[in-house]
Amino acid sequence: SQFIKSILPLQKRSQVSVFVILGIIVLVVALFFVINGGFESVQPEVRPLHAYITSCLESVIEDALFMVGEGGGYVGYPEFNFEGIAYYLYEEKSYMPSLGVIEEELSLAVEFILPFCVDEFNEVNEAQGFNWESGEVRAKSKIRDDKVEFSVEYPWTFSKGNETYRFKYFEAESEVRLGIIHKAVSEYMEEQLEEPRYTCMSCLHEIGEKYEVEFYLQKINETNDLFVIVRDPKSDLQDGKYNFNFVNKMSESEVIEIGN
Repeated sequence: SQFIKSILPLQKRSQVSVFVILGIIVLVVALFFVINGGFESVQPEVRPLHAYITSCLESVIEDALFMVGEGGGYVGYPEFNFEGIAYYLYEEKSYMPSLGVIEEELSLAVEFILPFCVDEFNEVNEAQGFNWESGEVRAKSKIRDDKVEFSVEYPWTFSKGNETYRFKYFEAESEVRLGIIHKAVSEYMEEQLEEPRYTCMSCLHEIGEKYEVEFYLQKINETNDLFVIVRDPKSDLQDGKYNFNFVNKMSESEVIEIGN
């Protein structure tokens, strides 16, 4: 019939449109992986070298996570700190860093430490007869609830005889539940800001049970500073439970009370 003849071309055009859209999606995905190093092919001759740097990265991210935990989310000294440990509560104002700030600190730590870690790697290159050049480290970290992911661009060029080999992309992750810890601390800080002179221990217990972390509080000498340790039994780092530390500072006229 005339109706069937008229609708068939429409069906063909729809099919062509679907294939075009699918082709564009595949192209975009492919470009994404190429840009981010997902399709980087490491030649067999230098795969042990790539593996060595990756293992070095895995060691470095543990150091970075340890430093961030010790400093309350910072590698360096923040503006308000007690002997290098960040104040989260300072004269009734919150200075708790966002996840984005902590990610930047982790990335900076990896960029700084990684070149020192691969110093021994140069001796391996010499033993195998390689000449090499390395470029600048660029790291990016992403904090998830149950892990922290690292993507690193670290260009290397190796030459041996007439052969030249290159690679630059590395990935690693740690099963430290930094996102969970940040959520637990955020809830605690909300409670603390409501009443800066009073720490609700039952509230801390509830938050700890909710996120499966442990809170430990200690008053610092004769000051009104409260040292807080958040310990996560489910985050194993450097053969022990992961600790995340910070300090809450009250004004001189206020008194810290720890209640039920």
